[in-house]
Amino acid sequence: MADTWNTALTELQALLDDGVFSTGGSKEAYLLTWANRVIRDTCLEVHVRQHLTDATITTATSTFEYPFATYVTDFLKISDRFTKVRVDDSYPEVVTLEELNERDPDHTESSTNEDPTVVAIEANSLFTYPAMGSATTFTLENYIREPVDMTATSSTPDMPWVYYVTDLIVAGVAGRYGFPWLNEFDQAKFWAGRYGELLEKYRFHLDQSNSTKRGQPEYY
Repeated sequence: MADTWNTALTELQALLDDGVFSTGGSKEAYLLTWANRVIRDTCLEVHVRQHLTDATITTATSTFEYPFATYVTDFLKISDRFTKVRVDDSYPEVVTLEELNERDPDHTESSTNEDPTVVAIEANSLFTYPAMGSATTFTLENYIREPVDMTATSSTPDMPWVYYVTDLIVAGVAGRYGFPWLNEFDQAKFWAGRYGELLEKYRFHLDQSNSTKRGQPEYY
């Protein structure tokens, strides 16, 4: 069973041992903010396949670019292996943005056909060739979403649970934020290093339960 934020909070307050971070202290709220940042950064560093999800992108605007900030608000990153773009029952080929731009450098070509010829995913946006000239619905399949922030002491980290996840969060907050705030840089260096060690351990653990393509190694 996953530890709650209260467990990590109690350990952090004891480790940092400063009144500003104690219960009711002037900087106590920062600990939760920093913990959520550490979780998000951890999910950026590792492939959390439990966070694979789909989203619908629908627009009637004649354009070739659809920013995820507008259309897929919980987007974190793509999966090189699993992320695809679907229009109805077809999967247009995903190409590089350079190749898409070469097909139509000034992006003036438009089509009322709902199926684009090719698409590209770059810079947190979906690009299509040609531009869609009528209402079109895309499904972005199997992108990796952002983890849900913890909001209360009863919250649990939105990460696949392993017993040392709490240690990872505590080390990350202490090393990257807490001890630097207190100008204790030797402690900050130690705990930042400890976070790095636990991050690699967590990456290795998740990889043990992930399937891989036969004969094709996975690079990070």
